[in-house]
Amino acid sequence: MAASSHVETDAADDEASLLVLSQSPITVFDTIAPDLTITTSDGTEFRVHKSFLCIRSPVLRGMIVAERSAQNPVSLAEESGVIEPLLRFCYPVDDPVFDDLRKLWSVRQAASKYEMGDIDARLSRQVRKYLSREPLLVYALACRDGRQTEAREAARFSLRQPALLDYVPELEEITGGAMHQLSQY
Repeated sequence: MAASSHVETDAADDEASLLVLSQSPITVFDTIAPDLTITTSDGTEFRVHKSFLCIRSPVLRGMIVAERSAQNPVSLAEESGVIEPLLRFCYPVDDPVFDDLRKLWSVRQAASKYEMGDIDARLSRQVRKYLSREPLLVYALACRDGRQTEAREAARFSLRQPALLDYVPELEEITGGAMHQLSQY
C-alpha cells in the first residue's frame, strides 16, 4: 500500500520492508507493484494489492470485480484512520496494536462490514485487554453492536469496578433494557 508522504524506514525488515508513512498508510512488499487504489471518505488513497484484499474479504472482492479495472479506484465510506489499520491486517505483517478502544472498535466494525471474519477475531482478542480497564465502555459498545458474549464478559468485569461511577457517551446508544441487565448483574 502506498501513499504520498514523508517516509520513515524500519531497517529491521528486509525484502518485505514495511515503510511507515506519517499521515498516510504503509507500503508493504515495495518490490511488487500495487494494482488497485482504495479511496477513503477523507480523500486518502491507498495503493494496494488486489490479491490480498480478495483473499481477506468477499465484500471487497465483489467491489473490485464490479469496478472491473485497476484504473477505477474502489471508494470506501470509512476514513483513512479506520482503513489504514484494517489494510495492515490484510498483509502478512504484525497486527496493528491500538491504544484507544474506540478506534479499535471502529476498525472492528469495518472488518465486520467487509466480512473479514479472521480479522474480526484478531481484533476481538485485542478488545479483551480493555475489559479490566474499561468494562463499561466495552459493555456499551458490545450491546450497541449485538455482541452478546462480549457484553456478558464486560458485565462480569464491571463487578470489579465501583458501582457505575463512570460515564461513557456510548451508554446513550444502548437500550434501557441493556442498562437494566447490567445493573442486575
